[in-house]
Amino acid sequence: MIDLLSSPKLNESTTSSRIYRADNVVRAVGQAAQAVILSDRKLTGVPIHRSSMNRRQLLSAIGASTLLSGCLADETDDTDASSGVDPASDSDADGEQPEPPAGTVVDQFGTSPTRPECSIESETIEFEIEGDTRTYATAATTPYPDQPDTFGDSALAEYVESFENAYVTHNVLCDRRGSGHIIGVRNQISERTVLDWYEDVTAVHLQRYAGASAGVEEDGAMWQSDIGPTAAWYAIDETGAARIQGEYQEPTDDPADAPSPLEAGTLVAAFD
Repeated sequence: MIDLLSSPKLNESTTSSRIYRADNVVRAVGQAAQAVILSDRKLTGVPIHRSSMNRRQLLSAIGASTLLSGCLADETDDTDASSGVDPASDSDADGEQPEPPAGTVVDQFGTSPTRPECSIESETIEFEIEGDTRTYATAATTPYPDQPDTFGDSALAEYVESFENAYVTHNVLCDRRGSGHIIGVRNQISERTVLDWYEDVTAVHLQRYAGASAGVEEDGAMWQSDIGPTAAWYAIDETGAARIQGEYQEPTDDPADAPSPLEAGTLVAAFD
């Protein structure tokens, strides 16, 4: 290492100039380190290896600043470090949708299935209204179906429709709060479509009318609900099923145009 401060070949002006430039480099590196930290804190869902790369760049930048301030060695032009920009990105340069995740349905989640679940049987309720006795039967949950025996597209689509019928009754009746009684649950599947979205996973789109359709209040007053159309999407294979629901829309062959049960849905069934 050259001792610039005592070197007879450098005058005071040259030494001051190099110290000034070195300080600028140190300051730039410090700003880069701060930018990397802020970027790492703001980003969510970034793969761990990408965050690790940022930290390695940060450590390298800190090491470089120590070397520059301690030795005043030859100047380096590290534009990547001074910019604080992570060269990696979650989106393609052309703005194209990333490929759907590989592997089985259960592999995508790594968790146990989550779904509304309870067992409610129908009961007979009576109300005396203006001398008349009115009798109603409350709604009951439909048990979830057993796992499929075969895993062809047709069999899986039938399983999905049966599962959705059960899911809606559980979703309406389990953990329900408020007064009154539900006497009607509607789940009308108006269209069922198998979609060619994934290589080894079957995707099913359901157009449906689903929800509590009728009820009786504690005073005997009856109400009915006008249910509009919505949609549900399933991804299912021999390991389990994932589900997501949303607003009504027509089936699409492009998974980028609809909610993804694998990427944004919930694992609702796991098979043995």
